[in-house]
This record gives sequence, structure tokens and C-alpha cells, in this order.
Amino acid sequence: MGEELDTQNVMYTIRTFPEKLSLPNGENAYPKHEGGVLYILRVQMEDFQNMNGKWYLNEIIAEKKAEADAKRPKEFAPDEDVF
Repeated sequence: MGEELDTQNVMYTIRTFPEKLSLPNGENAYPKHEGGVLYILRVQMEDFQNMNGKWYLNEIIAEKKAEADAKRPKEFAPDEDVF
């Protein structure tokens, strides 16, 4: 990964990246699809969007939640003082 080649096809890399991923237990994260060209293009792009959601977007959401939780007060006023 990260090796620069003279000729690069970015769309091929994007489409086929998810099917090259493995889970921690060694299983493939996404299947290699077979079928017609339009079907393959569609499901590969769906896999790529799904991968981004699991990897990148979930990380952003977790960071935002951690920031919000860090701003929450640790101690609260007694009910008698509030009401």
C-alpha cells in the first residue's frame, strides 16, 4: 500500500479496495463480486461507501461524542438548589 506506480487508475483502486480488506480474524471484509459490468460497478461503489462509513465517518462521530462528553459537568448541583 502506498507504492507509487507510473500509471495509476484511481477508479479501479477505489472500486476494488474494499474486497482486498480483511477482518481481524482473517476473513474477507467484503466479497469479490461477479456478474455484469453495471452490477459490479454498483455493488463495488456500495461496498466503498459502506467501508467509508464504518472506517472514517464512525471515527469522526466518535471524536465529536468524546468532545461533547468532555464538556459535560462531572458534578451536579443538588435538586434542592435547582428547584
